[in-house]
Amino acid sequence: MKKRSQIEAVADFGFIIFVVTEAVFAHSRVGQLGLIFFFCTSFLLCLSKMKIKSNIFFFFSGIFILYNWLNIQVGISTVPDASMDLIWTLLINIISLVLLYNYVVLRNDPKRVIRNFTFAVLCITGWVMALSMPSLLRGRLGSAAGINANVLAFLSSNALLMTLYLRITDKKTSYNLILIWFLMSTLLTGSRKGILIIALGVVILMLLMFPQKRTRNLLLVCLGSILLWVSIMRVPILYQIVGIRVEALMDLVQGGNIEEASLRSRNNFISQGWEYFLRNPWRGYGLDAFRYIRGYRHMYSHNNFIELLVSGGIIGFVIYYVNYLIILLRTFNEGKKGNSLAKLMFAIAVVMLVMDYAVVSYYGRLYQALLVLTIGFTRISKVQRKRNLDTNFATGENGS
Repeated sequence: MKKRSQIEAVADFGFIIFVVTEAVFAHSRVGQLGLIFFFCTSFLLCLSKMKIKSNIFFFFSGIFILYNWLNIQVGISTVPDASMDLIWTLLINIISLVLLYNYVVLRNDPKRVIRNFTFAVLCITGWVMALSMPSLLRGRLGSAAGINANVLAFLSSNALLMTLYLRITDKKTSYNLILIWFLMSTLLTGSRKGILIIALGVVILMLLMFPQKRTRNLLLVCLGSILLWVSIMRVPILYQIVGIRVEALMDLVQGGNIEEASLRSRNNFISQGWEYFLRNPWRGYGLDAFRYIRGYRHMYSHNNFIELLVSGGIIGFVIYYVNYLIILLRTFNEGKKGNSLAKLMFAIAVVMLVMDYAVVSYYGRLYQALLVLTIGFTRISKVQRKRNLDTNFATGENGS
């Protein structure tokens, strides 16, 4: 038992290293070493348990890879080399995600995994804050440390949702400081996506966690949203970092003129991607083809829906999003049966689906890792619920 506990501790450390290196050192030698270390610690956990678990999620992930590989072989892919490079990335991803799934399921301690994730994000945001001190309030958080502000916001906002879940279930006021830290980290990134993750995720989570107090919670969420809006728009520092960007988003939603360059470019990419999709709707142009449309080369659509429709057409799009459908149905059903963890993961899955409108996530390991946490936690919840039913049934039989 002591040896097994030590192996689990090593696996926890490997998971933390995975999150940190993927966020801070992506596409570098350090990032590769972090991924290898995670491979080793997760595989060691599998050996100690003498088990390797799988899930239908990986079946459809494999079908998606196979479909896009066949598009290369039959000549549908317009840029075969670029498509093949992305196929290799997806293969590496599926190996790492299978090991992550096994870490979650074999560790069999969802709250420990959640705490490990939030600890990793605390380390990342703390390190970024320290490096950004000289120019902390003069630009988007992350740029001084060489980290994409949207990735940092994605991690901070999802860590906030997980911390809120811990605050509700554990009833520890010490989590309040962590919630404030993640909120400030997200705001300082200036990321519209991060703010939307928090706003939408908190609403869904609170409504699901307290179904008998929905009116009260809606009022509290509305009050919190008003305070957040006033802070963003009235505090000069926050307005310069994030308020201007939120205003541009509101103009887009209301159909007004788009003055911000990045938002205007994203909107144009989506429009042009849709036009190309309509020309070849069923099979698309091959993975990563959008980069080469009209000579974009190093650009991408900034929209997972458009990216997949252009890359694999309707067929590829459906294959990929079958996993989302399964995840949403399973987490919702588990949540209806009273499982609070499933309610958290349903909220995160909905938020990630909405975020796909503004980010290309299908080959991002951190984005996919969060989905794997969802399916891993759902499996644990389902097994525990079944075990409790069997125990109650046996107890009832003995009592009679």
